[in-house]
Amino acid sequence: MRRGGSKKAALTPELQRKRMLTVPIPKLIIGMIIPTVLSQLITVIYNTADTFFVARIGTSAAAAVGVVFSLQSIMQAYGFGVGTGCGGVWVRPRTKKQKAMPTVRCWPGWSARWSS
Repeated sequence: MRRGGSKKAALTPELQRKRMLTVPIPKLIIGMIIPTVLSQLITVIYNTADTFFVARIGTSAAAAVGVVFSLQSIMQAYGFGVGTGCGGVWVRPRTKKQKAMPTVRCWPGWSARWSS
């Protein structure tokens, strides 16, 4: 333990599984979406401040920042979607307690092999 605070232990797979099975679903979902919402909120605040300062240069510069903000939001949402989908594909064999994990393809051209 450090002085002035406590050190939070990392969740083991067994504790994480127990948490997923015992915690009420609404509380679990809220606890899982908070980091995603915070990261998107920070991105929006950053881009809003960026647009404010770039708008002082000119209208075309502010328009360019607006276009980039839209593209960045689309890429971020796409990345969250792919990450969520890959997480589901990755966890399915683990829930069956298989000894050897199969090769999993979450994305064209990307594959990984997990073993327990």
